[in-house]
Amino acid sequence: MFREYDKDKTGLLKEDLKKLMRRLMNDECIIGKIPRLSDDEVENVFDDWNTNKDNKITWFEFREGLNRW
Repeated sequence: MFREYDKDKTGLLKEDLKKLMRRLMNDECIIGKIPRLSDDEVENVFDDWNTNKDNKITWFEFREGLNRW
């Protein structure tokens, strides 16, 4: 599902991360729902997960963020 939004493999911007997180909250990926977050909470998650501060979330940052949850 991450690859659907990261077509150029450079990472996700905030708006794409919000879309992806909404889909994961609805369990569209059949991996188990993630906690239901508001858009403001997703913004905070983005800031925490964006470890290299390039304003994009790479697959590795996304994976590590989910694992730390």
